[in-house]
Amino acid sequence: MGHLQAFNVQEMINKFNIQGYIETGTGIGDSLSYALKFSFKKLYSIEYDTKLYNKAIKKFIDPRLKIINNFSKHALPEIFSEINENDPYLFFLDAHFPEADFGIASNRYQISLDKYGSDALPLETELNIIDIMRPLHQDVILIDDVWIYEEGPFEMGNWSERNKLNTGNMTFVSEILENTHNILKIYKQQGYLILTPKESKK
Repeated sequence: MGHLQAFNVQEMINKFNIQGYIETGTGIGDSLSYALKFSFKKLYSIEYDTKLYNKAIKKFIDPRLKIINNFSKHALPEIFSEINENDPYLFFLDAHFPEADFGIASNRYQISLDKYGSDALPLETELNIIDIMRPLHQDVILIDDVWIYEEGPFEMGNWSERNKLNTGNMTFVSEILENTHNILKIYKQQGYLILTPKESKK
């Protein structure tokens, strides 16, 4: 689990004229709390875990904010029906292994995979939805937990569960968005991808 605080959000807002924020995976709200400090017109946070969702809606009270209790594949189309496609948004895609990050079972990631199947690793589905439903491709997309999909010189080392769980690789990211976005990989913490729109002249 990464944090939005790892990025210079204000610089992204200025450079790409970002108007709103969408995150997948509220968790305990660290990244959401940080996002609320900025002048986004609207903010959306998606959390499948009902206990975490209930805590979040009590903790975060802001007229700009909507927190949705659902899988991202259902919540994202709902959000896109509400927002202006001309407004660039900042995405922070940080939802993996529902009910696992805050669990105590030693095999909690396998339990999540067995229970949720492809919904346990929703990133490819999320990117496809964004690609189809945000046709102007003006959004900035931050992706966390690269170490789930590949090994590398990450600050926190390599994830010991990766090979055991057979989580695959990240080739789908470039297959979906390489024509519309520049893709930068950084090895801070558990690894991030930064996707910025190619058409931006700012």
